[in-house]
Amino acid sequence: MNFIIKGLVRTYYSTPEGYGKNLNFLMENDTLEGYSFFNKNISLANVQCLEDCEIIQVPLELINHLIERDKYGYELAKFLAERYLSELTNLIFENDNHSVLKRYQ
Repeated sequence: MNFIIKGLVRTYYSTPEGYGKNLNFLMENDTLEGYSFFNKNISLANVQCLEDCEIIQVPLELINHLIERDKYGYELAKFLAERYLSELTNLIFENDNHSVLKRYQ
């Protein structure tokens, strides 16, 4: 899991024809995780930094350790799951209702 401290990031996937199709644009205070982060599968999404970025990367093992051993672990897991679900819901809405230019702006 990655936390964007500074910069602008684009996530996209490649079509069978070789084109990049934008999924999302992320910036400061957003989390950047692959859709496969929690189940350790290889992500189909690609990441491109559109500006110089500062990103903090937190290994899944550390997050799992905190969840299992820290008294606030449940709250951390709940927060991460709720944030991820909210971002995924917004992504679906944005992709369905706005052009790439509008999402970038």
